[in-house]
Amino acid sequence: MVLIALTGYSCYYCIRWTGWVVRIAHSSLNELGKAPWWIAPFSVCVLYLFVLLGGLYTLTHYTASLRQGAGEGSPKAQAKYGGKSISQAETDSILRKAQAVLMASDDLSDETIDPHSLARLVGVPYYLLSRVVNEQSGRDIGAMIRDAKIERAKAMLEAESDMRIIDIAYASGFSAKSSFNTAFKDAVGESPSAYREKRHRQE
Repeated sequence: MVLIALTGYSCYYCIRWTGWVVRIAHSSLNELGKAPWWIAPFSVCVLYLFVLLGGLYTLTHYTASLRQGAGEGSPKAQAKYGGKSISQAETDSILRKAQAVLMASDDLSDETIDPHSLARLVGVPYYLLSRVVNEQSGRDIGAMIRDAKIERAKAMLEAESDMRIIDIAYASGFSAKSSFNTAFKDAVGESPSAYREKRHRQE
């Protein structure tokens, strides 16, 4: 009801103001016909002057906003969260902290490290970390954690030649050998055993 009343009052006053403007313009035109010959050209020049000043003002502010957008408002330079923005330096800092937490964690299993717990360990809200990761890599936090697990598994496959694949899967944070094989092949392009064999041949 309040919104309807405000809308009605707004329409009423808009109509009244429009009527006043029309009456003033009409009376001015009538008076203009009785005015000296130089009044009409002078009025046109004044009108053009105001239009020119308005155009210059708009162009100046539009150019400034474009420069600001190119420097700080681009998706690569900042991410917006509820109307607030984060600089590229802050974004990089959040990502570095998240990667450092994953590298330092002894246990990357889902029970220990999940998207929400990672955000808590980094010291930022979950939605903030999620948006930063998404805007910088086009992926979600879960994919970031899986990448850390895959990197750990790759290091173990290269260093631990006698360790069983299933033990490497558990040690790198996967709960089953099948899910480990699928995730590893999707990320690397080959199975864990094939990756290990190829690396050992290269050595």
